Amino acid sequence: MNVNFTGEFSLFQDAIIAPLWTDLIITKSSTLYHRVSTQHRDLNIIASLVTNSTSGVGYHPVLAIVVTWENVSIFRRQEETVRA
Repeated sequence: MNVNFTGEFSLFQDAIIAPLWTDLIITKSSTLYHRVSTQHRDLNIIASLVTNSTSGVGYHPVLAIVVTWENVSIFRRQEETVRA
């Protein structure tokens, strides 16, 4: 599958898209928010998570998309907020 980025993402043609696979139950009361981040705090957290999950291979993101789902349920659990 080819993915082409436009606008503010056009510089990142070799970007990685990491989908979130989960058992979220989204209802009419659920809300999804997203934002593009270049904040060092966000990027450092992401770099640390990826580096720790890949046997210490260095990873240095320059841009992140932060997605927050509010008022969602995880299959057989209460409503909560999930951030990816």
